[in-house]
Amino acid sequence: VRPHIKRPYIRQGQLERRMVRLVNLLASFRRAIAKRSAAGMTKVRASVVQLIRQHLAATGSDPGALFEQLARGGAAVDESAFLGLFDTLELLEGGEPVAVPEIADLRQLFASMLQPGADRLSKADFLQIAQARLRVVRPTTLTTNLTIATSKVLRALRKGEVLEALEGPVREGKIGVMRVRVRAEKDGKEGWASVAANTGSVFLADA
Repeated sequence: VRPHIKRPYIRQGQLERRMVRLVNLLASFRRAIAKRSAAGMTKVRASVVQLIRQHLAATGSDPGALFEQLARGGAAVDESAFLGLFDTLELLEGGEPVAVPEIADLRQLFASMLQPGADRLSKADFLQIAQARLRVVRPTTLTTNLTIATSKVLRALRKGEVLEALEGPVREGKIGVMRVRVRAEKDGKEGWASVAANTGSVFLADA
């Protein structure tokens, strides 16, 4: 092949390799953005779960009643009612401090919980975030009271068990650990359990 004919083929090959590298870089960038966004939504969801849980404990309400209030007697909760909840939250005194997420993050979370084609949150979907579920990640105990010193052990909680959070987290007075009142899905037993030890060992995590 003559030099003046060969050079365009060489340049074309170089351009194609650069385009492939550029496409790969863009794909990697999109994956990193999606991963960061998902991680951010996980944090927002965790904050919302804690805020709703504290609100329910402070008002003595339950997830079903809160849904009825936000749905105004209807079958679903719209975005404005969901966002409005975070303007009227009543937080539990002594509960773990939790910052209210930005409104843009709350809107994104609301959209992520909707069923395809829906613009309002059904009761089942709302309860997934209002009716917090925890998983035992390290064996611990279920006890009768918030205060550990005056509690009696109801039974052991085994790794892998799923619990429905009913109240808390609330800081225990003497030892200072965060405690939650829970109901075990396994047998319906209710009591208090520590989220983590004061040494940092974690017992319960979001299911």
